[in-house]
Amino acid sequence: MVKKKRRVRVIDTLHGELSLKSRGQKNRDFQFYAGVVDRLVSFSRHSHDFWEIQYIYSGRGIHRIDDYTYEIRPHDFFIIPPLVPHECLKTGNNIHKHASLAFYPEMLTGLRNVFDANLFLDAIRTNRHYRYQVPLTMANDIETSITVMLHENLLKSGGYENIIRFEIIKLLTYYQRWLSQGEIIIERFKGAHAIVLIALQKMEAEYDTIHTTEDILRGYGINKKYFLRLFKRDTSYTPIIYLNRLRIEKSCEYLVRMKNMSIIQTAMACGYNNVSYFNRSFKKYTGMTPKDFRCRFEKSVFDPTRFSRMTLPPPR
Repeated sequence: MVKKKRRVRVIDTLHGELSLKSRGQKNRDFQFYAGVVDRLVSFSRHSHDFWEIQYIYSGRGIHRIDDYTYEIRPHDFFIIPPLVPHECLKTGNNIHKHASLAFYPEMLTGLRNVFDANLFLDAIRTNRHYRYQVPLTMANDIETSITVMLHENLLKSGGYENIIRFEIIKLLTYYQRWLSQGEIIIERFKGAHAIVLIALQKMEAEYDTIHTTEDILRGYGINKKYFLRLFKRDTSYTPIIYLNRLRIEKSCEYLVRMKNMSIIQTAMACGYNNVSYFNRSFKKYTGMTPKDFRCRFEKSVFDPTRFSRMTLPPPR
C-alpha cells in the first residue's frame, strides 16, 4: 500500500501555489506564512495540512467551508482546520481584501503553559466553529496584531518567531473568548429547542445583516410558524423583538467604547438602515437618545449588564 504524501500547499486561482516550506522555513516547529490579498475574487476548492486564519478587511463574497456557506463581510474572522475543504465563490463583481495566516500547532507547543493551542484547536475542529464576526470595538486590535506578524515575518529580526507565536496565541485567545460568550447565550437558554439555539447563535453573529424571520431561517428549511412558536416558548420573545434588544445592547457598547463613531455609523453597524428609527428605538428601550446616552456615560462608569438584552425594560 502506497502512503499518500501529505499536502502542504494552498492552491487557489490567484496565488498559484503557496508552500510553507517554500517560504524558507524548513523547521516544522516554525513554519509560518502571512500575507494580504487586496482584490480577491475567488479561489478553488482545496484543503491543506496546516491551520489557516483568514481575516476580512473589506468587501463581499461567498466562503464555503466544509458543508457550511458564509456570506463574507468586513471583520469576519475565519479559522480553517487542516484537511477541511474550502473555497471562495465568485458572486457578480464582488471582491474582498483579506489577510491569511498559515501555521502548524507545533510552533506553539513551547507555550503550552500560557495557552494550550492543541486543546482549543481540537475543539474548533470538533464543533466546527469556523467563523466569528469581530466586534467593531475589537477590529483595531485584531488588525494591529496581523500587521505586527506581517512586519515581523518580513524582516525576520532577532526573536521574530516568539513575537509571531505570542500574536497567534493572542488571536486564538480572542476567538476562544468570543466562543465562550456564545456559550453563555446557549447556557442562558439551556433546554431550548435545537433550532432556537441555532437561531440565537446566528443572530449573535449576524445581527447587523438580519432584518426578518426569513433571514434567520434561510438555509435551514424550517416552517416559519413552527419556528415562531418554538422561539416564543423558549425565550419569551419573538425573534424580531429579541433581535432589536440585541441591537440596542450592542449599540450601547459602541456608543461608550467607540467614541469616534458617529450616531449614524453606530446605527449602521448595529443593523439600522434608518437613523431616525434607530433613535426612536434606542429611546424606547433606554429612556434617552443615543447622544444623551453617550454624554451621560462619558462622565460616569458604564455598567453593561444594566443595558443587556435580557435586562432592558419593555419599550416605553
